[in-house]
Amino acid sequence: MPMFLSVLIPTYNYVCYELVARLQELLNTSQVDYEVIVAEDGSNDATKVSRNQAIALLDRCRHICYPTNVGRARTRNLLVAESQGEWLLFLDSDAEIISDTYISMYLNAIRQHQQYDMIAGGLKHADLCPSPEVSLRYRYEKAADQRRSAEIRNRDPFGQFTVFNVLLKRTVFDQCRFDETCKQYGYEDTLLGTEMADRGLSIVHIDNPVLHAGLEDNATFLKKTGIALQTLHQLGNKMEGRTKIGQTAQRLREWHLTGLFRWSFNLVEPLIVRNLLSNNPSLHLFAIWKLGTYIK
Repeated sequence: MPMFLSVLIPTYNYVCYELVARLQELLNTSQVDYEVIVAEDGSNDATKVSRNQAIALLDRCRHICYPTNVGRARTRNLLVAESQGEWLLFLDSDAEIISDTYISMYLNAIRQHQQYDMIAGGLKHADLCPSPEVSLRYRYEKAADQRRSAEIRNRDPFGQFTVFNVLLKRTVFDQCRFDETCKQYGYEDTLLGTEMADRGLSIVHIDNPVLHAGLEDNATFLKKTGIALQTLHQLGNKMEGRTKIGQTAQRLREWHLTGLFRWSFNLVEPLIVRNLLSNNPSLHLFAIWKLGTYIK
């Protein structure tokens, strides 16, 4: 019997019909049974929800609307419960397929890497910044792209774990789930990755990226980053020592410098924010802002 693949896409106020249509086109030419399920996590933009409802008209595609926003962790768990596939392909709704071989690359990887529980394809960003208004997110992600080749990711397999574009055996979810205490933005996939690593699950990284197309403007990205840092802080011991920013904050505590850093940061934070909201934001200042915000 052919393999059954479930493609699972959570979304919130984002039109992903084109993504699903492209996936369906590639899946129809592959030797695989499949389903594509999109779940609206309490989306409240009626126009965008309406455009996504056309997904249900595509063969073997479903569109589910959850009435309230329950967070990306619970939405992904619900998607797993709705699915039937022995392999689960998670994609974020703001991904863009950039290769005609995207599906066939994953199917070949399943055959070549049967011993692994997960196969991560990676992500990339456009060569040019689409707009000055998104320059902070763009610069941050382009700097990270330099560390996103499969060769580099395989050196620390769970170090950059993300579910933006990853294929998992269904049996993975027999052992662990997304932590539903993560109700706000950020770190739900990082936390899942740490649990997977602790349980001895295995992942292999390949070069099969999708393009991250949904870049937020600088103010929105700064706000979302603050929410993510709050989420990280609230996770407490679950993420103790698991992130670079947490490790840096711990060293400041050990050196009894937390108070001095917080005092200094409070003085310069308005100037840092002014830079980060400009068309020429500094990644160095962004790193300082993230540490200061986390400590506060």
